[in-house]
Amino acid sequence: MGIAMSPLSNNSLFISYNRNPLPEYLMKGLNVSLSTDDPLQFHFTKEALMEEFSIAAQVWKLSSCDMCELARNSVLQSGFEDKVKIHWLGPSYKEEGVIGNDVSRTNVPDIRVSYRYEALVDELTNLVRTKHL
Repeated sequence: MGIAMSPLSNNSLFISYNRNPLPEYLMKGLNVSLSTDDPLQFHFTKEALMEEFSIAAQVWKLSSCDMCELARNSVLQSGFEDKVKIHWLGPSYKEEGVIGNDVSRTNVPDIRVSYRYEALVDELTNLVRTKHL
């Protein structure tokens, strides 16, 4: 399940950048993405989503790899039709783990995708194991 976050509007309305959980969620491997919320009210440019990415990169000192992962998550979470997702992520994007990652399109290293997938599988395994105790 994806979590779409809008740091600019969040900062204006109720949670400052330094208390926003986005960087922590990203580092823990949650499926987070950046989104816009009321762009006419909270953004200063015509490219509201680019503004969100720029602010996130600056405020939280995110690496280019972090930014690419956020962009990849955004496309995965989006309502874009299949052919658009294939264009941006590759024909195997629905596959889990490294098989679904086309590094030449996403710029997300396989090692990161592999780690995220292995961590998810471990979490799910622990949940199933706990349920049967």
